[in-house]
Amino acid sequence: MKKVSALTPALVLSVGSTCQLTGAHAETDLHDNHADGHADFEVEYSYKCGDSSAISRVEAMLFEQFPGIEHLRVPFIQGTSQGASHLIAKNPSLRF
Repeated sequence: MKKVSALTPALVLSVGSTCQLTGAHAETDLHDNHADGHADFEVEYSYKCGDSSAISRVEAMLFEQFPGIEHLRVPFIQGTSQGASHLIAKNPSLRF
């Protein structure tokens, strides 16, 4: 996988105004040749939020920017809870 710097957090997701980005990392194999036309990319953002209990959802913005994306697997940690969700274009929000 190659490191990618063009995926800015605002392009990828919306978390709310009380959160500060504390870390970002993105990689993709999009530039590698895939016979099936499939490519993966991994994006990791870390946020510190003043009151994480005030955040009721996180919305994935990638579906609007990249219509070829079919689904996202989204693991998350919020406070002392963790989980994972599967997002699609018709349902781009992770709700807590």
